[in-house]
Amino acid sequence: MIWRVRRVLTGHDAEGRSTLVADGLAPNVKEMKPTFPGLALTDLWETKGAPASNAGDADAADRPIHLEPPKNGTIVRIVEFPRFSLSGGFAESFPNTVPFNEGIGFTAKVDDRDPQDIDYPYFVTAHEVAHQWWGHQEVPANVQGAEFVSESLAEYSALMVLKQKYGDAKMRRFLKYELDRYLLGRGTEEKQELPLIRADGSAYVAYQKGSLNLYALQDAIGEAAIDDALAAFVTRWRFAGPPYARSVDLIAELRRVTPATLQPLIADLFETITLYEVRAASAAARRQPDGSEAIELVVSARKLRADGAGNESEAPFDGEVDIGALDASGNVVAIEKRRVHSGDNRFTLDAKAGAARAGIDPLGKLIDRDPSDNTVAVTR
Repeated sequence: MIWRVRRVLTGHDAEGRSTLVADGLAPNVKEMKPTFPGLALTDLWETKGAPASNAGDADAADRPIHLEPPKNGTIVRIVEFPRFSLSGGFAESFPNTVPFNEGIGFTAKVDDRDPQDIDYPYFVTAHEVAHQWWGHQEVPANVQGAEFVSESLAEYSALMVLKQKYGDAKMRRFLKYELDRYLLGRGTEEKQELPLIRADGSAYVAYQKGSLNLYALQDAIGEAAIDDALAAFVTRWRFAGPPYARSVDLIAELRRVTPATLQPLIADLFETITLYEVRAASAAARRQPDGSEAIELVVSARKLRADGAGNESEAPFDGEVDIGALDASGNVVAIEKRRVHSGDNRFTLDAKAGAARAGIDPLGKLIDRDPSDNTVAVTR
């Protein structure tokens, strides 16, 4: 049997507010019988020109499936193939088309009520659709760093889709998923780890570290600034070459939009192997006259630089980091950027009543090998 793809369509009302237009199974499915039973095509959307028109409420994809897009238009198509395929469980991206093994998507059981569960079919789909830009429109040169220009940007794009869906405060489980896979990968590295600027064949660097560090940069300088850099990058290198885009070209665009005071972040995130050790030592709350609480925090921070073999040396830590408090369910009660230095740091955080834990980097945006000690229980 074939499995169906859920499609969610959004729009805007007359006041410009987001609205839900449709949420259900995509209507346009074609199983390739009798030649390829179990292989199914699902068209999610179609456009007939560029820029695309969003006028009206007709479903452009609700029509007989044909392989080629309209002239000057586009199709986004999911192709399901059986889980017993010799190709294994994976998804990848071709122009207009995302082949998707049913074993990693269509038969997945995702529990949205479980705060630890990851909607990985949603995430994988976002990653592969992002390749319509990263790797298809701009094609990296076949040199070290190519995977930073393609896979890191696709993985970061998928994280940002999740951020738009769930909000920054709910991103901890997704960031932890990426962090755990990065740490596992570097812990089992048999040759040497490379910095992102030279990413070359190690998925834990290009996918996990790449997405985490790009997410950390947008958190520091703003999503709009990153969008500016990526728009300029894809415009410059769209369907260009040779010469083709390199990691140094992408980093140059990121440097351009990064304020002078935050330029050291570029080296930390992309040009070196940098790890952080941050932890919370204590968090004591006192009630204020308006019913809120002032939480007195003591936290510590270290920054480490590693070479490819894992040898580490300490570097001075001087940067802005989230200082925040969470309730018993892990929801953010208060969070602020504060300047943090190497060693012990003391802060007072104003928070509404109900904080259960507080500390440094509570959402896990830094590459920290033990994020479990980032927060401690709030005492009263």
